[in-house]
Amino acid sequence: MIGISPFVMSPNEKAALKRQLASHQGAISFTVEPELAAYVAALGMQQEVGTRNDELARFVFDASSGLPIPRKRLRAELVRYGRTVGVRIFAEGEPPLDIRFPNLRTLTHPAGKESELLIFPAAVARFLQSQGVEPVIVIPWALNTVFGGFHPADGFYQTNMWELKNVDAIRYARLVEKRQLAFLGTHDFVAHIAGTQGEAWDALTKVATRVRERLEGYVADVSHPNLSALILPYVAGIMLDDLAQPPCYGAESRLTVLNAVLDAIDKETLPPAAPLQLLKFPDGYAPLLEMARFGELPDIHRQTKPRVRELVSEIAATSVFWQ
Repeated sequence: MIGISPFVMSPNEKAALKRQLASHQGAISFTVEPELAAYVAALGMQQEVGTRNDELARFVFDASSGLPIPRKRLRAELVRYGRTVGVRIFAEGEPPLDIRFPNLRTLTHPAGKESELLIFPAAVARFLQSQGVEPVIVIPWALNTVFGGFHPADGFYQTNMWELKNVDAIRYARLVEKRQLAFLGTHDFVAHIAGTQGEAWDALTKVATRVRERLEGYVADVSHPNLSALILPYVAGIMLDDLAQPPCYGAESRLTVLNAVLDAIDKETLPPAAPLQLLKFPDGYAPLLEMARFGELPDIHRQTKPRVRELVSEIAATSVFWQ
């Protein structure tokens, strides 16, 4: 009988995997490159478990005591099951795990014990494909995170500024428009994959099309848009990312903010090709996101447009021409 066996990827093996990934462009599908994609997804998850980037950790409880398991006690190792690669997640002392998040247990391997989670990306990919959604490894994101900027002590791989400067909101909108979903780590697994409903993506792809068209038109023929012009597109990308999470499918709160932000993007007010230097990241950025995520809907309807206008004014006021 085939058993589940742990293994450690050596630095040389990891470097070879990185070279193999870098030989491709754009994104690779689990359908076209199933083995390579599964290795990258498993490695991404394994590296994150127990670190600040572990988005699964807050849902893991000790089933015996009912208490949350401290993040620092969580461990993960790469495993093989026949020719399939996956990740085994457990806690020090191997207490029975209670996973308090909808639909996560249904995505784990049934051979796992109560004290562990066995996650095989290939099986997760089949679930998504059954919903008409194709999981992909986005190569620049993987190179910058799984194989690049990862350090256990860092939060979010410190990629936010990289994503902003590279107008990754456009890349993300293109993925969603094509019913593709990145699978690189615990955030994707917990926030986007668990509970995926294919029918909800029919409306989501239309939202993604609007985001893509608006942002592509805004930065068309501009090779290096200035940072001041990229803040609103970044907010739009965050709202689209929220809408692609099952608990937020069709959320009026996010759609209200997204539509106001897209309407406020204007080449005359914040020209992307202008030699502008942003002196200070706007204070109005975080409160706008917080309102979209945690505010009451009547307040969101009333406050969104004024807050977006204030954010645009703040960006303009703290931007100077450097020529």
